[in-house]
This record gives sequence, C-alpha cells and structure tokens, in this order.
Amino acid sequence: MILWHLGLTPIVVWSVFRDPRMDFRFLLVGSLLPDVVDLVALDPAWGHSLVVNAGALVVALVAGRGRKAVRRALVALIIGSLLHLFLDAVWTDRDVFWWPLFGADVPSGRLWPRGWNLVGEELVGLVAVAWFVGRFSLGEPSRRSLFLRTGTLVPPENPEEAP
Repeated sequence: MILWHLGLTPIVVWSVFRDPRMDFRFLLVGSLLPDVVDLVALDPAWGHSLVVNAGALVVALVAGRGRKAVRRALVALIIGSLLHLFLDAVWTDRDVFWWPLFGADVPSGRLWPRGWNLVGEELVGLVAVAWFVGRFSLGEPSRRSLFLRTGTLVPPENPEEAP
C-alpha cells in the first residue's frame, strides 16, 4: 500500500493544517514508515503500534528542542506515521495498536491487504496522487523544484480551490 498512503496523507494533512511551511517530503516518508519498520523487523507490531509512534513523537519533540527546522521535519515525519495508522485502521487490532501494553509478545498476523482490497486501495491512492499533483500544479517545473528543494507547497491562487 504505497500509493494509498502517498496519495491520501498529504491531502488529509493539507486539509487539516493548511501550513505551507510544513515539509511534505518528511510527511511522505513518514506515511510509509510503519510499513518499512515492520518489514525490517519482520513483524506487524513495531511500526503500527500507537505506543511506539507516540514515543517517537516525544523523542522528535525533545530532539528538536531549540531547533525549529529539525523539529518541524521530525514532527512532519511522525504525523505521516500516525496518519498511516489511521489509514490502515490499525485500531481494529487491539494487540497491534496498543502493543506492548497488553503483552510483550509480538502479535502475529498480517496487516497489509491482499487481492482486490490492495488493488482498490492503490487505485484510490493513484487518483489521490494525481489530484494532489494537479491541485498544487506540481507538474510545473518551478513548483516541482520548490517542492523537491524545500518540501513546501504553494497553495492554489484561489483559496476556494484548495483541497
């Protein structure tokens, strides 16, 4: 589920925060972070645990103390990671979502969808990515270059057109 997260995460975050200073590059990396962590750890608990992600947020806030740019980047990373949990509906699996609060044993199972669910989510993600790129005119070289260099987005000219 790559496009599902890369497409929906920035739309949700822009809709909620509308912060043109947010570094969306870190947000996008964070949106994939739980899956990467779980693939490396070979289990579905570490990356998809709210406890682990909340701990990472505390670490990010402490590590970024007194350094606004570092804090902004780390918080964007964790926001992406937390939104990943929401988009995966991880709260439906108590043992994973609250791990290790209900026991230190790593929960078994699979968090990633299969078959048509996976295809459907990736298609929705593809549409979301295309819509976001179009809405922020990231196809234009100057806007794309700004995004790649700074991670920031230039809002559409008409505020009513914003996502």
